[in-house]
Amino acid sequence: MNLPAPLRTWYDGLAPRERRLVVIGAAAIALMIVYLAVISPIRSAHSRLLDEVQQKRQLLALINRSAGRIQSAGSSVGQLKAGESVFTATSAAIQSSAISGAVQRLEQTQDGGVRLSLSGVSFDALVQWLGSLSREDGIVATRATIQQGNNPGTVDATLTLNTSS
Repeated sequence: MNLPAPLRTWYDGLAPRERRLVVIGAAAIALMIVYLAVISPIRSAHSRLLDEVQQKRQLLALINRSAGRIQSAGSSVGQLKAGESVFTATSAAIQSSAISGAVQRLEQTQDGGVRLSLSGVSFDALVQWLGSLSREDGIVATRATIQQGNNPGTVDATLTLNTSS
């Protein structure tokens, strides 16, 4: 052993039986340090990573199941009637819906789409209306800015709508 002088003097003064006890004790302490500093953190990280992998697999399975439903739902997108514009179809859809009272502005965009501003509209009614508009006329929101309204369950929204194709 290569020990500093004072420690070497102390060690040399021990009986052979005490020396063996010191060496065994030092080896036990070294093994505990290795276990606590290296092995235990690796085992904990391994266990945590296995849990994460399991969670990611479950999420992937959910995404795969949902993807099939989304693809089948996507095939049920409607189309505009021949000669009908996005503005005309959107205007008609607004008139026959629960969101009609919340419309602040409806204007045609340069690309043939529509910009729609709503204030204090029920969020649920807006989402249902957008789903219906997509299914029946193939019109989808290409851009949306939605902020919480003044009353619970209501929103202020600015939507840009156009055909899905």
